[in-house]
Amino acid sequence: MLFAATVLLQDGHGLTPLQAGLAFLPLTLPTAVGPVFTARLVAAHGPRLPVLTGLVALVTGPALLAASPTAPYSVLGAGLLVIGVGVSLTLPALVTVVVAAAPPGTAGTASGLLNAVRQTGATLGIAVMGTLPGGPAFLCAAVICGAAMLLWVLSSRRG
Repeated sequence: MLFAATVLLQDGHGLTPLQAGLAFLPLTLPTAVGPVFTARLVAAHGPRLPVLTGLVALVTGPALLAASPTAPYSVLGAGLLVIGVGVSLTLPALVTVVVAAAPPGTAGTASGLLNAVRQTGATLGIAVMGTLPGGPAFLCAAVICGAAMLLWVLSSRRG
């Protein structure tokens, strides 16, 4: 997603690399601050609400970018902000789920496996989204996050 958004900002909107980097602040600030609040939310209510809310945001943000890749930065910035909030809600809650489900003595391995899967997904995402132009790339991200949300809902109903 970051690769496609960088290309969109630089090639589609004519931003310099520095301007494009600064344009990512709406995405990066929630990911820096949000996990503190997510930890409190998970402690109070469990991981289901933050994961679902985060996945909804991770569907909405890319969908907003897909629907309006030529829109002014205020619209793109709003999409990036929604994505940042989604990441800051989803990832810390998923770490909690994975580590809590790990057998005794394997929490580090489980956390490492989650990180490896996350990195592999990011690599595949770059490969797929890099082949698509602006709008369709973000639509692809929205669809994948929607599928993840559906899988989360279905799996949480079983257990």
